[in-house]
This record gives sequence, structure tokens and C-alpha cells, in this order.
Amino acid sequence: GVSGNANCFDILAWCVSAAAGESGFAPHRDRQPADVPGSFRSDGSPRYTTAWVALSEASARTGCLYLLPKSVDPGYSVGDPTDADADPLHVALRSDAAVQAVRACHVDAGGVVAFSHRVMHWGSTGDARARASRVSLSFGCSDGEFEPSYFQDPSAPLPFPRVGVRAALAGAQLINYHERFDFGAARLRALASMFRAERRHFSESYVQKTAAELKSAVE
Repeated sequence: GVSGNANCFDILAWCVSAAAGESGFAPHRDRQPADVPGSFRSDGSPRYTTAWVALSEASARTGCLYLLPKSVDPGYSVGDPTDADADPLHVALRSDAAVQAVRACHVDAGGVVAFSHRVMHWGSTGDARARASRVSLSFGCSDGEFEPSYFQDPSAPLPFPRVGVRAALAGAQLINYHERFDFGAARLRALASMFRAERRHFSESYVQKTAAELKSAVE
């Protein structure tokens, strides 16, 4: 776990080729709870943390993470504007100080960047001349009362979930992040089938979340 939070199995993997013009996710916060102050403990620690693990060098050349420090981010602790036209990133970067404070997270292979659910961050587009792809993993770690584990019994699949369970989680994760990708109907059906085959191992909240995202993806 990270900062008192345990792995909730919100796991993602990337292989990003700068030479192909690829990049990581666009600027975002990992969680947008209705009660932002309540998503932190009384000691200020976050109830959700992301551990981002570099499997290859992540640099400005290959495409690393960039993040905006809390100290210059007006929406970090209190929440973002609810006006649909108010982009949280644009609001955060209105000041020169905020723009100048943006951090490039250069990480060697095997290194980790850990950050809270409220940190504004993104994956950059690297130098097209970079030969190597940037390969990384991320693990969501949460307080169970803030966000429960994706598995019914979090300890049951560890340390190495069998292949069918891993495939089911991968399929559900791709469905839940479908807005980041361009899946056709055939691919969505295949992913849903992978998940359904093992759905008994997953928490009801995650099953419902995946069903709702599948419906949205299909529509």
C-alpha cells in the first residue's frame, strides 16, 4: 500500500512510442469526489494514492509524467469549478507561478512516482527521435471506505492471480477507460466476455461500474 492505502486493483499498463507520436493520458485528476475535503484524512493524507512504476526510462525525451504541485493548484483541496465551461487545468494554470511550477517527473527504469488522487497530471508526448518506447504500470491504492477493492476478497488473488482472473481484470479496465481508446463493437464484446467469465470474483460495486461503462461505450 501507499500512505496507509491498499492496492484496490485499479491497474493500468502503457507502452507509449514517441516515435509514433503517441502520448499518455491527457491532463486529469485520478478522482473527482463530490466531497473533496472528505477524501483526505484528518492528518491531511489522501484516501486514494496512485503508484506509477516505470519499467523503462521515463524522461522528457521518451515521454514522462508531468504534474502540477498542490501549492499552486487552487482546485486541489477544495474541488474544481462546477461550471461546464471551466476547464480545471485552465483554471489552475491562470497564473505564471503555476505554469512555471509544472514538474517533469524523470524516472529511471524501476523508479516510482506516488501522488494523490487530486494531483493534476498528464503523460507527455516525447521526442519523435526517441527510439525506445516508454513502458509503465500504475496501481491505484485506496482507503476501503473511500473506494473498495475491485475484488470481493482482496487477498484471494494474490500474489499472482491466475490467468483468467488477470484477463478479466484487464478486460474490465479497458471497458472502464474506454473513452481513452477507440474500441469497435467486436472488441467491446470480447472484453465483456472476458470479464463475465470471472465476474464472481469481483465486488458488486466494480461489476456495476463496469456494466455502466460498457453501456456507455456501446451507446
